[in-house]
Formats: sequence, C-alpha cells, structure tokens
Amino acid sequence: MKQTSCIFEREDRLGGKIFDYRFTQAPDIVVGLGEWSYKGDNYAELELQPIQTLLDQAQTNNKTLVETAKYVVDVGTNYRPFSTAVTFLSNELSPEGAELMANTYGFKGDYMQNINPFSYRTYLERELYVILYGVENLRPLKGMSETITVLEKKVKSHGGKIYLKETVNSIDKIGDGFVIQTTNFTVKANKTVITPGPGALKMIKGEVVQNITDHEIFKSIVSVPAFHGAAVYQDAWWNDTTAAQMNNTLQPLEMFISTSICLGITMPYKGVGPNGTAVLHTIANNGGCSDKWGKILATSPNEVDKELKRALKYKFQREVPDPLETKYKYWKEGFWFLQKPGADFNLTSIRQWAKRPLTGQDVFLVNRAFYNFGGYLDDDIRSTKEALEEGWKLPLPFIVN
Repeated sequence: MKQTSCIFEREDRLGGKIFDYRFTQAPDIVVGLGEWSYKGDNYAELELQPIQTLLDQAQTNNKTLVETAKYVVDVGTNYRPFSTAVTFLSNELSPEGAELMANTYGFKGDYMQNINPFSYRTYLERELYVILYGVENLRPLKGMSETITVLEKKVKSHGGKIYLKETVNSIDKIGDGFVIQTTNFTVKANKTVITPGPGALKMIKGEVVQNITDHEIFKSIVSVPAFHGAAVYQDAWWNDTTAAQMNNTLQPLEMFISTSICLGITMPYKGVGPNGTAVLHTIANNGGCSDKWGKILATSPNEVDKELKRALKYKFQREVPDPLETKYKYWKEGFWFLQKPGADFNLTSIRQWAKRPLTGQDVFLVNRAFYNFGGYLDDDIRSTKEALEEGWKLPLPFIVN
C-alpha cells in the first residue's frame, strides 16, 4: 500500500488514554474513563480554537496532607541513600506517614516499592504545582474526544489514512526504510513514529522494537495501572432528601475521595438525561486498587457491579439503588510511568533517547512514558512536539492549522 502517511490503531477508536463514553440514558453527558482534561498552559499549545472548553478545578481541602507533600518535595534532595520511594518516605516521615502518602499522593499495593525516590519526587512535585497554583483544568464541552475528532479530520484532510482495529505485529529495518507488518497489511515506510506505551510495545516483534526494548532506559520504566468506572442512575440519589438529611450530598464535579475501599474518587457529572437520569463517576483509582478491580472485571462486569454497590453503600453509609448501566476501563498496561529502583536516568537523557532511540535511524518514540515521570496528557503533547521537530522540523500546531 502507498500513502503519504498511515496511522494504525489496534483499538476500534482513536485517542489512546483519551476514552470518552456516553450512556444512552444520558447521551449529552460525556464520561471520561481516561484523561479528564488539559492543563491550561498546555492546552494553548494545541491551538484548537474551534473547541470551546469548560473549567473544572478539583479542590483540595486537606491542608495537612498538602503541607506534608510539600515537605517531602523540599527534602527530596536527600533521596539518594534510599533505593525505593517507600523507604525514602518512611525515613523522612514514618512508616505510617509513608502509607498515608502512598494512599493520597502515590500508588497502592507494592508499586511504591517498585519505583525509585527520584521519579516519585518528580511526580509529586508536579502534583503539588497543580494543587498549590491552581492550574486550570480545561475540558472540551463535548469531552476530550472532541479534540481527537478535530485532529482526525485534519489528518485526513492532509491525505493521511487511519486504520482502526489494525494491530502492528512487527517492525523491521529493510535497507533505508522500514517494513511494518499489521493484521492485514505489509507497509514500507521511510519514517516510523511509535506511540504505544512500554507494555504494548513489548508485544510488538521485529528487530526495530527489539533494539528499543533492550535499551536500559526502556527497561528502567515502571508502569502503574489505573481503573475508572461510571454508572447512570434513574436519578441523582447522592443529592436527594436522604443525602441532605445525612449531610452527605455531592454537587456536580464535587469529588468524594476515599482510600479504604479502593473506589478512590467518586464524582457526579453535570447535567441530567432526558428523564432526569444522572451519571456518577464511581471509581477512579490506580496501582494495586486498579489491579483488584481489573481482576474482578476479567471475571465479569456483573461481578464489578455487585462489588461496586457494596463499596458505594459503605462509602455513603446508606442504601444505594441499582444503576441502569455501568461502564468500566482498566488501564492494565499502564497509565502512570515512573522509574525502577537502581536506575538513575534523568529526564533530559530519557527525552533525548526517545527523540531518536536508534542512532541515525528515522524512528521516533512518542508517549508520556518516554518524556516525564507521572501520567499527564500534556507530556504526550510535548513528546509529540519533540518528535515532529526532530523528524520533520515542524511545530505541533501545523496539524491543526
């Protein structure tokens, strides 16, 4: 096949970590089961003027925890004697303090033992910046996928082709170019941009990918999963008379955060469906809690429904009605990316390697995992910008002009 450019996506949709969903009972409410928003300073980089946005700012009302996190960042230069994030936190705070930080500004399960203090401190510093300086969260009115729709149209208008449900099986070097084998096609390419995260990339065969995954920087990356869930109900039971009597109401976009039952963030969406139906973001969690929900989901979504109802009943301390419909997404291959104990690659080295991981060859890695420690969408955007500048000498906005 011969095209100017081709995009192959193994899923039946574009967007990667952007995954919006609409319940038929509330079609105008866009549920975000992946990325929720852009940070204001980076949304401008996209220059997507046709898209209107709303501002959603999560409020943090636990000053003590914020001050503790700030202390950890301030003393973070003392991380070198410690191999893991949990030993570093235990020393600076206490074992109990380390557990509290893992639950609030970290990752449950064994993940804090699997990442080094440097990458955790870098991630935590970014989290604090968002909290302390009130960085705007900008979300398109029709959800994050509205951006993807605009970009898809631009790609096609420039003659590019997009193939969904088309898995890339292997990438090999042939002469001056590359041969990409997908489910249905054999493609010859002069330049190749590789966008999967570490987990998905390891499933692709061929010498090109093998040379990338064998690199020490690649091996140093630790992937942390996430899990999101949402449900549509006949009405907003979290804001009814019973909730008012219990002084336990939730307003739209108000976050109810808990750490004890692996629900994480529970948050009502704005708006109602045609018959007064309402949507609740039921689960937003990471690390070991995500793995717990993921294992249940692998058994059956109905089993998640049962466990979710029990958890919501405990969280709200009241009877909870059955939902009309639920939707779940387990980001098993990773949503957050940090660095393993013993590794000592700084971000400059990682980014320089990702721009051209195979010296002298036109192969480029684009993914947040190869740009920063954490899981922000703007790192994907900046990673894309660097690849475009490295391989085509073009700025990112050319895509949307």
